[in-house]
Amino acid sequence: MHVYIAPQNSYKIAKRNNTYYFIMGQKLTGYSVRESLKTNDYDTAFQRAQKRYDEYYQEYSTDLFDSTEKSFQNLANQFMKENTYPKHKEYMQRLYLPYFTKKIGVSNKIKDVSKITYKDIQNYLKYRRTLKTRAGTVVKNTTIKREFETLIQFFKWCYLNGYLKKPFNLPPIQEKETVRDENGQDIFEHYDNSRDAFTDAEIVAIFNQYKSDIENTVNAYTKRRLILAYRYCKILFYTGCRTCDLRRVTWAQFEPQEDGSGIFHNFYSKKKKDRRDIALCPNTTKILLEMREEIEQFCQKHGLAFDTKNTPLFCLCNKLTDKEEYYLKPIKEFDSGFRKILKKCHIDGKGQKCLYSWRHHFITQKCMEGVPVLKIAAHCGTSHTMIEKYYLKCQNMIKKEELYIEPIAA
Repeated sequence: MHVYIAPQNSYKIAKRNNTYYFIMGQKLTGYSVRESLKTNDYDTAFQRAQKRYDEYYQEYSTDLFDSTEKSFQNLANQFMKENTYPKHKEYMQRLYLPYFTKKIGVSNKIKDVSKITYKDIQNYLKYRRTLKTRAGTVVKNTTIKREFETLIQFFKWCYLNGYLKKPFNLPPIQEKETVRDENGQDIFEHYDNSRDAFTDAEIVAIFNQYKSDIENTVNAYTKRRLILAYRYCKILFYTGCRTCDLRRVTWAQFEPQEDGSGIFHNFYSKKKKDRRDIALCPNTTKILLEMREEIEQFCQKHGLAFDTKNTPLFCLCNKLTDKEEYYLKPIKEFDSGFRKILKKCHIDGKGQKCLYSWRHHFITQKCMEGVPVLKIAAHCGTSHTMIEKYYLKCQNMIKKEELYIEPIAA
């Protein structure tokens, strides 16, 4: 790998798979940046990297903003120094500083945070919803609400430190959202009172596409990630877990049983206060045992400790390309790769179908099989009212029975 380190380590360019990349740490923007420069020529990559850094500097550099005592910039810097939570710094630098020091466009509000009004915050929220995600989709309310907590804490800090005469009244953000696509349509279509789920033909197409991509991929890293994504989708298909909950599971929570089945112990979900155990079918257990064996062999070969309490299920066995260092890299998301698979299968992946559709398929399938609603709700970590509302009309299916759901046949 050919790497150029810029002065003062502000950024670097690195070549991987015949393409140069622009790489920058969190110091300037509050979050890491890794972007393709779309060239394999070093001189062109060097020029594009300099231009890209200048663009980031123009947008995020604190030298460009007003630094008076009560300016948003000055108070935000003090807030970030006193508050060590990393997400506050990221959201402040990536979202709030660029808006409230430039895009708000009113000089007295830039110089005095107390001049910012309720209407200004509403205008910011409207502006935030116009920004697309990296995949080009609409930002969800849950994401905006998570980011908004930083602004809440910032204005609270300003009030407690005497920069505001009274607490700032911020507009509420709905807890339960209606996510819509770029055409204003609901992200989930409802057919016969059931949420949008994958059809049997789509499931076959998705898994066949994964197998084809794995076979035809030459790059070792890309192939390992594809295999992991394929297994991730298989486990979602068999268990019906929420995608965010499954990524939190560690190897210490997995226990295989003598009959070939398995259990996830102390399974955590934000929707439920109490942790629960989840029964796993033999197909899921087989996949997990293969994954664990590969990680154990990797750790044993390279002298690494396999910390089951802190190692998540979905991590890649990696090697630093420029050093002889080996490590386990947790995977934070599979969404972007999954959307590419959907596109190859000619399945609408812009809101209609997504990774969460595996959960919809699982619940819909169990409802069609006549499994009691309370059993499905207990297994999936949701309420029977939600299942009745979105998946079926069958009030008479509610029965108080023990938790065990027969796994979907392979």
